[in-house]
Amino acid sequence: MSQSIEEMIQKFMEAKYEEVSEEKHLKTSDGTELRVLMSKADISKKNGYTLFLVPGWATIVPSWDEVLLEAMKDFDIIYLETREKKSARLSSKAKFDLDRMSEDIKDIFEGLELEKEKVVFLASSYGVLSLGEALAQNKIEPFLTVFIGACGRFDMPPFTRYILPIIHPLFITALKPLWRLWIRKAKSENPEQAAKYYRALDEAEPKRWVKAARQVCFPWFWYLYERIENRVLLVGMEEDKMHMIEETERIAKLLNNCNYIDMKTNKKTHSAGMVDVIREEIIVMQKEKKQRR
Repeated sequence: MSQSIEEMIQKFMEAKYEEVSEEKHLKTSDGTELRVLMSKADISKKNGYTLFLVPGWATIVPSWDEVLLEAMKDFDIIYLETREKKSARLSSKAKFDLDRMSEDIKDIFEGLELEKEKVVFLASSYGVLSLGEALAQNKIEPFLTVFIGACGRFDMPPFTRYILPIIHPLFITALKPLWRLWIRKAKSENPEQAAKYYRALDEAEPKRWVKAARQVCFPWFWYLYERIENRVLLVGMEEDKMHMIEETERIAKLLNNCNYIDMKTNKKTHSAGMVDVIREEIIVMQKEKKQRR
């Protein structure tokens, strides 16, 4: 299986979306510059909405390639690489708590002068926590938010949760074999998913990982979901080992305005089919809006 994973890693070295999108480094309010990939839909097919994607912890762009390539057919796209990733140009004042991460989303949202009624946010895993914080504090009010792999508490390998608050960043490298074993044995539904996580681990920025992880080691984040009033399309993955379906189902009950679906696997939530689900939800919301008039 390990050989299959290593072969898969080579597949994920480049993303087609990176080749067709425009890359920018946009400055946030603390001086940090974040990498953003952007594209515009063809004018003849444009649906009028912008898909703003906030990926998960250390997620690589190729993980979302199929979704991005499908979505760019009719959505304008903004793909934000968050500050724990190696692409971020950190300021000397850089922090990594959820309030700061959510502020980044607000800064990019406002800096690009996006029309809130025409923005659909899509967030996954750790990105859900950052975006959830922004929504809970009313920093942004998008038309629709899509949560994939929402969690009550950030998942970590055994014992890591207790080591990170005191560990020196250099020990991250020493822990990589343990994390690779955890990913392969306990947290991947197939070699393709494992390969994505492996590459993210290989590209880890130890100091940033430790600073960011310390903020999410112990807290449970149920309170975030209770405070969100915006419409959320919550996507579960019953067969995914990284994100527990029991937590997703609990979150569905906590959200105030939620449509919940189960797409079964991580692979399906990262496929073109995910974009079709979002398109359908937009149509449902448009009909509901007309009925309220």
